[in-house]
Amino acid sequence: MKINLKHIFPEVTCEGSISIDGNKIKYKLPNSFYNGELDIENLQYAYLIVKPESQAPHSPVLALSAPYLYRIPVNFKGFKEAYELLSARYDFDNDAFFRHLKSNEKIRKQIWRRVHETNFTIIHDNNFSDIDKGFTILSPEKDFIQWDDTYAKVANNSNAILVQSEDKQPQIKFKFPVQVGNIIINDVSLNLNKVSMNTPIIHLYAPAYYKHERDKSYFQLKEALTTMFGPSQYFYERSDQNYFRKDNMGIEFSLSYTYDSNDFFETGYTSFNIKNAREYPQLLLDPQYEQHGVIDDYIILTGDMSINSQYRTNERIKNSITKVKKLFNKKPAVWIDHLNNKIGFTAQQFSMIFGKDEIKNITIQNLLPAKGPGGSYLRVLLANNNELEIFNGDVRAFNPFIEQLKTLTAKEIVMKPEYPDE
Repeated sequence: MKINLKHIFPEVTCEGSISIDGNKIKYKLPNSFYNGELDIENLQYAYLIVKPESQAPHSPVLALSAPYLYRIPVNFKGFKEAYELLSARYDFDNDAFFRHLKSNEKIRKQIWRRVHETNFTIIHDNNFSDIDKGFTILSPEKDFIQWDDTYAKVANNSNAILVQSEDKQPQIKFKFPVQVGNIIINDVSLNLNKVSMNTPIIHLYAPAYYKHERDKSYFQLKEALTTMFGPSQYFYERSDQNYFRKDNMGIEFSLSYTYDSNDFFETGYTSFNIKNAREYPQLLLDPQYEQHGVIDDYIILTGDMSINSQYRTNERIKNSITKVKKLFNKKPAVWIDHLNNKIGFTAQQFSMIFGKDEIKNITIQNLLPAKGPGGSYLRVLLANNNELEIFNGDVRAFNPFIEQLKTLTAKEIVMKPEYPDE
């Protein structure tokens, strides 16, 4: 819809500015969170948001999903040029935009949305007996992937592609559609951020689109999952969101579809998630250190503390060796192993062990009670600049042990600034 003379843009009334650089729209305001950069090729939808009671200084805004949500105030310098570019490319509903722009009421008006082709089909032959074992890549020679396969094995599959997501996170995608039970779907991905490549698959994800009748994707997939597994107790269908979850032999299948509301924008697709919640106790074994580990010196930490136990995403986490179990009896502790040049951390039944040279420093972060209860975190910064959480506890739980930790480990203890737990 063309912009005409009746369409009057708002005046520039603040220091914010918008610039166009190829397919990028950049906007900024000094000393503000209204800064960002979006790729217009990835635009999914556009809304006008008007909130008269909070008009000054940055309302109304043009809300753009590309695919993350960006809120661009209409009174920024350069807004007119950016809007005209977007409207010309995507055929915005300009009449609706300008008609509501000066409204004295709260407005949340969609002015454009990308239409996606339906990307899934449902099979009705009831042949889904292998769903508890894995899924099939529908390549010319079908390729079956087991839930127990590691990320490394899947990444090396000839039908897999290593890509980056829009936020630059590594992912595995597939060259062909994937069949999960009675569902065939495109655009399946495995996120590789913060996972160990030696652990079995944790999470598959796909956005499920149904052309024009957008939320039909939710209802059709819900019917498909119900056909396979029966009804679920874990679901709700409200005006703002639909949700459905069904567990099958340690594999969790879930669907969610979000509608327009005061807090959210309609997604336009169903989030189809499959999570492998099975336990793999073999990943917790450390036979080498069980046989050769030594405790030369140690400190026991008192207070309410827990150790990171997410061994599926952190291959450092192991069952504590027998010597550690006997000496500390599940109490939080840190020990030195001079023979093997190691530093170990333990609590409950788990331990995390590092080479001395791997650790650059130990950090302590305190969150002060505010909206949240607050807490404290002890982490290690590794030589590769990765930071790993070791312990969490009550506010300032680790402060009394700073000097002891420094003496025991011969590592710098970095106290990060305290801030409220909002």
